[in-house]
Amino acid sequence: MSGLLACRRAARGFCRDEAGAGTVFALFGITLCLMLAGMAVDYSNAWRQREILRLSADVAAHAGAGVLARGGTAAGAMVAANTAIELNTPKEKYGRVLYDAIEDIRPFHYDFASNRELLSGPINAVSVRLERNDRVRNPVPTFLLRLIGQDDWNIAVESVSAVVPTERCQSSEGVFAHGPLTLDGKSMVGTKVCLHSQKLVSLQQPSSFASDSGLSMPDMGRCSGFCDDSSSPGYDAAAASVNLVMPETATFIGDLVDSFGDPKKNSSAETQFFTAHPLAADLSALDELGVDTTKLKTGDVVPLTATLFQRARSLPAGLVYKVTCGAEDGAVLRIGLSTAEAEAALMAAESMSPEEMAMAGGDGVDGVSAPAASDTTSSDTGAGADPAPDHFVLAGSVLLSNCAFHFTSTAEIRDALMISTRTGLDAVLTAEEGAMAGDPAMACRASRQAVIMALGAMTVPAGFTVSNASFVIAGPVRIGGLPDGVPALHRGLAIHSAAEVQFAGAHAFESCGSGSSALLPTLDVIKYVIPTQTFVSR
Repeated sequence: MSGLLACRRAARGFCRDEAGAGTVFALFGITLCLMLAGMAVDYSNAWRQREILRLSADVAAHAGAGVLARGGTAAGAMVAANTAIELNTPKEKYGRVLYDAIEDIRPFHYDFASNRELLSGPINAVSVRLERNDRVRNPVPTFLLRLIGQDDWNIAVESVSAVVPTERCQSSEGVFAHGPLTLDGKSMVGTKVCLHSQKLVSLQQPSSFASDSGLSMPDMGRCSGFCDDSSSPGYDAAAASVNLVMPETATFIGDLVDSFGDPKKNSSAETQFFTAHPLAADLSALDELGVDTTKLKTGDVVPLTATLFQRARSLPAGLVYKVTCGAEDGAVLRIGLSTAEAEAALMAAESMSPEEMAMAGGDGVDGVSAPAASDTTSSDTGAGADPAPDHFVLAGSVLLSNCAFHFTSTAEIRDALMISTRTGLDAVLTAEEGAMAGDPAMACRASRQAVIMALGAMTVPAGFTVSNASFVIAGPVRIGGLPDGVPALHRGLAIHSAAEVQFAGAHAFESCGSGSSALLPTLDVIKYVIPTQTFVSR
């Protein structure tokens, strides 16, 4: 009995003893700290793993879009994306991150205007989904959070890259070179004008850049010369590191030659051109050359030798003229009159009465110049449409030739497309002072827009590229300067070159606001997008 009483007294004493309370609170505090530490460690690890997956998905989607930008197939884009995934998130280190390559690497057509995936259209985008979760049996394990029952994290990311038109530049307003772009003299770049090189930009003299102008290359840190805002005002706002996706120039030219030169083929460029330039009513100038015009229709191809081309008094609009240079003609097709021919034409015109001039066709609608001059139908019907009698005017038609082009001082090219497929010469496109392409009045008239292309080099004076003129050249381009040193003004000039572009002397560039054209190469960029609507659910 005494023993039982002793036990009861001992139990009451233990209950009143508070010496163990600190241990309880300490255990609680340690548990709380471990939970907070576990959250910090495990959440940080989950974030890091998500960023690794996101970076890998971004690189893979970009790699796939890069294949599409270079004209590759959807299958090639998938292979490139899968290769990038294996390089950046190898299975031996990160485990399985793809459930099914065909399902999780998905090429499709992205519509830039609506920001949606479309069921039809050219493949121009790649979507890549990567995941670490129960679906691939590879969730991200936790460490300390296991103490509260959180064993792992389920993570999934998706990245979409698309080849879309650049919003910064218009293909008809500026200079776009695959090779170096060099401005030897002081230059003034106006609003909405872009200068771009895929290799190197060199500003040899202080220049100025208006607001909303652009100067770019993939790494603007490599710009040489006066590449700072203090020496070239507006430089900092205009400069941007941009990697433009530009088609291969020679391929672009070749595709146009195939389209315009083959009646069985058609393209948006051909449709656009001949919609604006129907067949001329008067085809008598072709009858004089022995061409059967009875069955000609808009867009038909008329083959001519270089000799017949030189003899033609007119090239009616709405047709494709395919001019061939033979061995006896040499490699160069002269566009325009020689000095002696121009003087003779002018003297003949001055001696004509108004009635005789009208009979010769110099009425500005189906304008025919003096006998030695060739003049096509003009699309201008208002005042000032009449060509000078000592000028050669090409308008409203397409000229394809294996000859090099040399434009004499009397040549005027307006509202026409000319393509030379000649290669192997130092310069296949040359011009004399006085030759004009586009709109010499610099009024930005759509009816005076000229497009000239060549598979070789181009060397012309500044006056040839005054306004509303576009050049697509596979070789180097050299534009001269004015002899008095004042800036040569270009309004609505576009140059696309697969090689170097060099401007000698001072130049000023202004925009015409012409917009895009199917006759000019596209300017695309690879951009990460988030479509608002998809047709494949995950």
